[in-house]
Amino acid sequence: IIGSIFSLKGVNQASGVARTNSVELAATDFEETVVGLPGGTGGKPRPLVFVACDDSSDNTIATKAAQHLMNDLKASAIIGPGGSGIVTAVAQNATIPGGMFLITPSATSTSLTGFDPLVWRTAPSDLLQAEAIKD
Repeated sequence: IIGSIFSLKGVNQASGVARTNSVELAATDFEETVVGLPGGTGGKPRPLVFVACDDSSDNTIATKAAQHLMNDLKASAIIGPGGSGIVTAVAQNATIPGGMFLITPSATSTSLTGFDPLVWRTAPSDLLQAEAIKD
């Protein structure tokens, strides 16, 4: 199980839905290409399951979503949230204490650089983006 936490309604809905669709596309491509994950019963592949949660652009709701994915659904990793503040709250209050890998596609705060080995950012930091704009 792979979980995602993005804004699926409200002012950040468009980007949250686009990010969720990207995760679904990747999961579908993975399943169609390699037909699941290795290590299933009798050498058969295991299915890849994707569960999307809405963060409602709120730290508390996003943290509860992460805890649900970790504790109730036993997800292996979480993709998202999108914003740096929500990522920080989720990481500090759920995923780091729970030993869960968290990767965010769009958080850019420099405070996330070297934050924790379990928290990855795929977007360049604000500082790096400012250098590119300056140049």
